[in-house]
Amino acid sequence: MPDAGIPLRVLLVEDDENDAQLLLRELERGGYRVSAERVETEPEMVRALEPGGWHAIVADWVLPAFSGQAALRVYGESGCDAPFFVVSGRLDEELAVEALRAGAKDFVTKGKLARLVPAFARELRAAEERRRERALLRLIEQAPVATYLVTEDIPPQAIFTSPQFRRMSGFTREELAAGADFFWGQMLPEDREQLAARAVSLLERENVTVEFRTRRKDGSIVWWRCESRRIWDDAGHRFLRVGVIADVTERQQAVEELRVQREALRQSEKLTTMGKLLASVAHELNNPLAVALGQASLLQRELRESPSVRRAGKVVEAIERAGRIVQSFLSLARKQPPSLRAVSVRELVEGALELVANAFVLAEIDVDLALADDFPKVSGDPHQLQQALLSLLTNAHRALQGGSGPRRVRLASSYDGALDQVVLLVEDSGPGISAAARSTLFEPFSSTQPEGTGLGLSICRGILESHGGRIEEVSTPGQGARFRLTLPVAQPDLLAEAGQAPVEVAAERHRALTVLVVDDEPEIAEMLAEVLRDDGTRVDVARNGKEALGCMEQVAYDLVLADVRMPRLDGPGLYAEAVRRWPECEDRFVFITGDGLSPESREFLERTNVRHLFKPFSLAELRRAVSEISRAS
Repeated sequence: MPDAGIPLRVLLVEDDENDAQLLLRELERGGYRVSAERVETEPEMVRALEPGGWHAIVADWVLPAFSGQAALRVYGESGCDAPFFVVSGRLDEELAVEALRAGAKDFVTKGKLARLVPAFARELRAAEERRRERALLRLIEQAPVATYLVTEDIPPQAIFTSPQFRRMSGFTREELAAGADFFWGQMLPEDREQLAARAVSLLERENVTVEFRTRRKDGSIVWWRCESRRIWDDAGHRFLRVGVIADVTERQQAVEELRVQREALRQSEKLTTMGKLLASVAHELNNPLAVALGQASLLQRELRESPSVRRAGKVVEAIERAGRIVQSFLSLARKQPPSLRAVSVRELVEGALELVANAFVLAEIDVDLALADDFPKVSGDPHQLQQALLSLLTNAHRALQGGSGPRRVRLASSYDGALDQVVLLVEDSGPGISAAARSTLFEPFSSTQPEGTGLGLSICRGILESHGGRIEEVSTPGQGARFRLTLPVAQPDLLAEAGQAPVEVAAERHRALTVLVVDDEPEIAEMLAEVLRDDGTRVDVARNGKEALGCMEQVAYDLVLADVRMPRLDGPGLYAEAVRRWPECEDRFVFITGDGLSPESREFLERTNVRHLFKPFSLAELRRAVSEISRAS
């Protein structure tokens, strides 16, 4: 039957055999099955320590040819990790303190050997825990994945980090030793705040998985995924957390790209929905605008010699501005290219300021202009660019209304010769733009104002980019909003066109032109007929495509001025049937439409390349189209 008890290999540094036997019997009574070797000299102890494998070393403090102090020195030089106990025949506190300072785990007198067993139990358990920890560390260090050991403190302290982890982070073992410097000091602030808020609840879990960002030693940002498990000691107390850590930066980047794509799709769907709504609204809105513009223009011409002509001109300008606003929204939805010409930045700014002048005066907003007159002109669509400036000025007006400090808007221009572009700064003294709003500032439906639609800055960016320019938010936190606009300088061909005097299309008395006006809106049809008859043109009116075909069977018209959307037979249907019957009339059509957004209308106009006017149009545009038809016929 095998011997009972816990196996124990003990090295005895003792010159008295009887004392050695007493000590061994005491250990056996304590439940150990002891195998021992006794040495009396330093050379004997050195040879005995070489094989290793000892569970404990017990040394007398006073020996004839050796001493406990010398034995402790040999023990320290050997690298042995077994606990060292001193047994002495006399009680001497100074001797005990000296032994403990030299590396002994305990000091026991020979008269009280009963204390030896609990001391052995305590130190052997501690030695076993140290061996387990070292074994675990060796196992972790040899693992193919990046691993770590941390305490369950807040913040955690790194006990161990594997070579793989150190390579990925760029930090050395010594730099990571404090733990807090990496896990918290290098963590991005927002991630650190989130983890700190959850730390207590996380540490109550057996298994924890967290993801966060830190900076590598080189300053680059890396996403980590940490999976840890709690380690318990034999008494069931918390010990450490062991975990694996992986660099998931590429995965997070892919997730972010997918998020951006989904957001872009969401915004695209919003714009598509808005486009469909505008397509239906634009036709209804542009029709009354066309009537109002036409009648106001006629009134302006009638009042040419009257003091009221200036007032009529203001009405025309207001209606034209309303039409441009509608066109700007349509441009946002359909990405309509701008109509480029050479434009003065000063004229653009002054024109936009004129539109908000009254609102600025009422809000007591001062305007500071720093615009040079000798700058080159830019390449742009004046209506679209003025709309972009108007959006920025409107935003500034809203931001400054509730403020108590100085209310000021500043516009300054400069010329960048290296890039051959003009730079315009638009800034205000308002509260500025929050950090949270900056990331989505130019996205559609993202507004910094409670009453805003979230489309103004999105439209601005679309306009600037369609012109080959840019708009950037370059504010300093707490110092108002500041936007930087850049536009390319106009090319020579546009400058040449700008140098030519604009051709004013006056009312022309052509040979007896015959024109057919086809529109289901009586007000528009009557306005068009009145303008053309006043210019000496013979005009017939039809309410739809069916009636128009009946008229064309009776008269060979020089010009057919037709709406695109009509009941019974629309513009495209009328055009197709008329060209089939009378091929010579193919070049005699001019279409008018307030529905330039719908795919059907756009496809028809692009496919046929037929002349067309967008409502609301000026009398000059109408006359120019008639003049082109007249000269061609």
